[in-house]
Amino acid sequence: MKPAHLPRFGRARIETLGSGLYQPSNDGAWAIILGVSDCFGEIEDSVAWYPNDPSHWWLRCGSEETVLGAAALVFCSDCHEPIRLLSTPDEWLMAHTGYLRDPSLLIYPIACILDWGATLEPLFHGIPRIDCNNPELQNRLLRSFREWEPQIYTAEQGIRSAA
Repeated sequence: MKPAHLPRFGRARIETLGSGLYQPSNDGAWAIILGVSDCFGEIEDSVAWYPNDPSHWWLRCGSEETVLGAAALVFCSDCHEPIRLLSTPDEWLMAHTGYLRDPSLLIYPIACILDWGATLEPLFHGIPRIDCNNPELQNRLLRSFREWEPQIYTAEQGIRSAA
């Protein structure tokens, strides 16, 4: 699968906020800024990280988009195709820019989880295989799936008698 379009990215000075968000700041440190698109390719938010520490990132608005590669997740779910899950937005961006140099590098669709507090299991419904790029990511994803437990009721529990 070829990427639908190249990711929109750049750099800017930012300051991070305690709530997992960032804002532009003339006095801040330089960061990479990457647009976060929904499954239709519309940019809904942006994610920023410092080049010297790509394992931490911040969202600009805190939108409901919980992943980079939303369109890839929908494609893989609809077509029952595998997806490659990457640990950081930096790795996700590098995978896309590497594709420009060598199209064989992007063997199948990729995604990166931005919000580990979200319920992730429904995002991966219908995807037969998730290939994580390292064991730590695999363990984190497995823990997240185990924490997701639907509330299940019988019909009788939802019906009240009119006595």
